[in-house]
Amino acid sequence: MSKKLLVLFLIFSLSFIAAACTTQTKESTGTFIGGAKGIDISFKETAPVSEFQQSDSVPVTIILKNTGEYDLGTGVAKVKIFGVNLDNFGIITKTYKSASGPLKGVSSINPEGSMQEVKFENMKYKIDIPGNEVTYPLKAKVCYPYETKTFSTVCMRSKSLESETGCSLDKEKIVSGDVSAAPVQVTSLMEETRGSDQVKFTIKIENKGSGEVYATNSDCEAMDKDSIKKLDNKNKISYEIVNPQGVKCGSSESNKGEITLVSNIYTLTCWKTVDSVIEDKLNIKLNYIYISETTKDIKIYKTI
Repeated sequence: MSKKLLVLFLIFSLSFIAAACTTQTKESTGTFIGGAKGIDISFKETAPVSEFQQSDSVPVTIILKNTGEYDLGTGVAKVKIFGVNLDNFGIITKTYKSASGPLKGVSSINPEGSMQEVKFENMKYKIDIPGNEVTYPLKAKVCYPYETKTFSTVCMRSKSLESETGCSLDKEKIVSGDVSAAPVQVTSLMEETRGSDQVKFTIKIENKGSGEVYATNSDCEAMDKDSIKKLDNKNKISYEIVNPQGVKCGSSESNKGEITLVSNIYTLTCWKTVDSVIEDKLNIKLNYIYISETTKDIKIYKTI
């Protein structure tokens, strides 16, 4: 190989490696880590074990892990065991049991989030097994308040300011890092002019998690006892436009209110009167109660 060809080959190779390294180390510059999770719930792998004898006394422990970006204090997340007749298993606690420690959200200094264990009484099957074995789906659910934050760049411009220089209106504003990790997400933000002197924001809100959303004033235990109350509170989310000042939304024409998801989606329309072209940050807070559940099949063998 000639020296000229060798030099060209080395230059090409170094350029390729540099490009690959640049691609691998590229990171989001947004405010948030992002994602559609809140509090993950699961049974501890060995509590209970999947199969045991009827004479065994088996521990029951629930694992809660905060994989979203909202911090929960001690006792805020509550867990309940259900799905079987608890009396038949000797489980005394039939109401929600609170986590004994805080559940900090994920962050740059705490990328794994935090975890808490919620322990219940040992389980021992008391009913006669007519055959050799019996199988049950043991269930647990977690009920907790959560918050989604959105912090996205927007352009404040109206039709009467078309000739002014500055930022421009874009159809799609949500980018990676604009929305905090939480089960409820702002999935789309569009802006356009409204009348001659206003800018309009169309905000799409979705439940992207695997659980259900309820109003912020919902009581977990009360909803389990009253199906009508549970239905009335379902899919309701409180919103607040923290910034910019003077934004009005929906029929209430206020910066805060309550929406109801339909098929897990709601589109909120907001607007603001503007008198100059500026770039600003649209800061939105969404608050709600979230309920997720998990199931573990257990097999109980008749003790001979």
